[in-house]
Amino acid sequence: MLVDESRPDDVPKILRLAPIFKEWGETAKKEALRLNLEEGLEFDGFERRERKNPRGVTSVPRRFLARVWNDFHP
Repeated sequence: MLVDESRPDDVPKILRLAPIFKEWGETAKKEALRLNLEEGLEFDGFERRERKNPRGVTSVPRRFLARVWNDFHP
């Protein structure tokens, strides 16, 4: 465990480093994806999976009208 109650002086240092490592990790993932998509590179132990887009409201007016209709026609 990185944050340890027996070493409280390390916690502020860890908290300062955390955003840097998070940003670095996100940048590394984006670059790896770019290399896979554009250059065709594959990385051992990793595979790219495509997912369907999450469901969402595609037509706000239609959703609104359906809600109004249901309110007046229970």
